[in-house]
Formats: sequence, C-alpha cells, structure tokens
Amino acid sequence: MKNKQVILTAKGDYTKYLVQTTEIEAPKKGEVQIKILASGFAWADVMMRFGMYPAMPKFPFVQGYDIVGEIIKVGEGVSENYKGKRVAAFLQWGGHSQYINLPTEKLIEISSSLDPYQVECLPLNYITAYQVLTRAAKVKKNDTILVHGAAGGVGTAILQLAKVMGIKVYGTASTAKQNTIRENGGYAIDYKTEDFEKIIKEKEPNGIDAVFDIGGKGTYNKSGPLLKKKGAHILYGLIDTGNKMAFLVHIIKLNFKNIFTSKTGKFYSVKGLYDKSFDEYKSDFLQLVKLLENKEINPIVAKVISLDEVSVTHKEFEAHQFIGKVIVDPWK
Repeated sequence: MKNKQVILTAKGDYTKYLVQTTEIEAPKKGEVQIKILASGFAWADVMMRFGMYPAMPKFPFVQGYDIVGEIIKVGEGVSENYKGKRVAAFLQWGGHSQYINLPTEKLIEISSSLDPYQVECLPLNYITAYQVLTRAAKVKKNDTILVHGAAGGVGTAILQLAKVMGIKVYGTASTAKQNTIRENGGYAIDYKTEDFEKIIKEKEPNGIDAVFDIGGKGTYNKSGPLLKKKGAHILYGLIDTGNKMAFLVHIIKLNFKNIFTSKTGKFYSVKGLYDKSFDEYKSDFLQLVKLLENKEINPIVAKVISLDEVSVTHKEFEAHQFIGKVIVDPWK
C-alpha cells in the first residue's frame, strides 16, 4: 500500500524536509496497521531538527510525536475485532505519515464520536500539562502558579486544567495572545511590555506555589525568587533550541534547587513516566478523555495542516505564531 510521509533528511533549518511516497509493509505478528487521522506537531520536532533531542533517531527519519487513527489491518495473532477501532498512541516519531504499523499493547482505544483533532491534543500536550501539575509540582486547589508560554499547546492545556482544579494562574504571552489567557481563566501578562516579576511580587507578596517554565531568556532566573519556600520550578520545554549549553545550565540550576534549597526543581518529560509505567500514562490519558467528553476542557487547535505544509509550518512555529496545538492531517 502507498504511504505518503514527511522525511526529516538532515540537521538544519525548515528546508530539510522531503515529502515522499513509499510502500508500507503488512503488519507483523502482534501489530496492527493504522490509518492516521491526525498527528501532532510539537516543539520536540523543532528540537530534533536542531539535533537537540535526547536519544533521537539518526537522519533521515519521520517525525510526528503522537497520533490518532483507525485500525484497518491486523497482523498474525491479533484478533479481527481490532479492525475499525479508533485509537491514540504516543510515539515520539513516525506519525507524519498516512499509515503506520504498531504493536497493540501501547494503543489506547477511544470513542469514534470524539473529534480526532481535539483528541490529538491529549497524548503529548495535555498529558504534559496534567502531569506537571499533578505529578511534578503536585499543586492543589487554591494554589497559585505562573505559566510561561501560556498560549502555546501545553500552556493552554495548563490553563484549562488549572481552572478545572481550582488553581489561580498567571500566564505570560505576547501582546496578540493575551485574550487567550483571559478566556481560559488566567491573569494575562504581556512579557513584551510588562515586567512579570514586578507584577507577581505586587499581587502575591507571599510568593506562589509553582512556576512552569519554557527556558526562555530571562524567565528562569526571574521566576525562581517568586516561589514560596517549598515551591516548585518545572521546566516543561526548551524554547532556546539552538543552545545546548543553555539547556545544561538550566538542568544544573534545577538540580541545585533540589540539593541546596527546600524548593523542587525538575525538567519534566512525559516519556519518563511512559517508559516506566504505560499503565499510569494510560490512566492519566483516560482521565483527560473524561474531561473532554464532559466538555470540562476544550483543546485549542491552532491550525490543521497537510503533510505538504509541514516544512513551511516549522518556520512559522519557530516564530511562535500559533495559539494552541498545530495538527497534521495526512489526508488534507
């Protein structure tokens, strides 16, 4: 069967992508073949393109961190009952394709009544948001937090989940994205024209319970002092993708917090829990599905693009032009 894919050919800028059509093999023993309905576009993809992502494959390879799709074929030893099921999967790479073969044990069945674009926001972005809140920072009702990059895919997820949990949120973003923060229950701070450190100190003189950071210039050093004595500083991304030294410095500083202060410092990656316990990852995912079904969260889809648009969208993504999650529809 013909399978259209986007290949990242080498380290470099957004021009390093090649769209090509190959033959996909039949699923092997224990596998199913999935027709991909939506796949994710993530900051991790940008980091991989710069060669900044840990344990990434060698070039060339297919990106696409997560998928939602429908099972169309089954391999040896897999029940025919799998055919037609709608599933979600966390991959790290391989999702920017029309089809993919995967083992059944890491698939999560979902209702076909749910919007696949909105479900696609869950396996990486909303899981990250949910886990940094509940597992990393362990914030609770009536706590106060600061979210940098609050209008991005993970940032908007943190806003919505914090609202459900009864947590007070301050969020930073550029001028054009302020309304998104307000509409999702946060206090908006324009990082281009306002001093978030001054605002937080004035409004929260006793400090805040957690900071969720993206490692931007100036955010890390200014955010730490805003925390309460036992507050948590969680780095959930790295916006400075071309600077390996900046990443290492952030990790050292986070570890310093853990060793020499009463505060918690952590770089959070969903993959850590996923590899340690798929059952726990699945449990968190299904909690998010319930919130989606009950309309307690409403994932923001910034844009739906085709496979042919992946390359140029990387250029726009690096310029931080989007609010919410960018989705790749391989049939668009």
